[in-house]
Amino acid sequence: MSVVGVDGCRGGWLAVSLRPDGTSECRIFEDMASLWAACRQADLILVDIPIGLPETANDRTCDKEARKVLGKRRASVFPVPCRAAVYAPDYDAAINLNERITGKRIFRATWKLIPRMRQVDEILQADFRARGIIREAHPEVLFWGLN
Repeated sequence: MSVVGVDGCRGGWLAVSLRPDGTSECRIFEDMASLWAACRQADLILVDIPIGLPETANDRTCDKEARKVLGKRRASVFPVPCRAAVYAPDYDAAINLNERITGKRIFRATWKLIPRMRQVDEILQADFRARGIIREAHPEVLFWGLN
């Protein structure tokens, strides 16, 4: 099984590929579209970014469960903005949309992640096959599981 672990970095997206033969490769991709083009044959792509953007005020079940298992570290699982806010043209519009739809404001740190959320969401909306391969993975939860 080939697996790619992905996280945002200064140059775009850092991807570490682990192949069935035990070899690995580390690459930086400028955007998620180029990463998907290069890694679409992987069995699984695990990305540290929210996937499955909410349309309403409902908290995502995966976030609730992650906060439970993380205990004191639960604050590392931030509230995910609604899809409308992710596609807003600017921070003020995103805050207003998210507050109107979910009743919650968007933190400035979350706003900085929104372009990455949008890149992943666009691929998942456009390519049905990507939905079976690209999965959200929260590093703190993965470390909890390994521990």
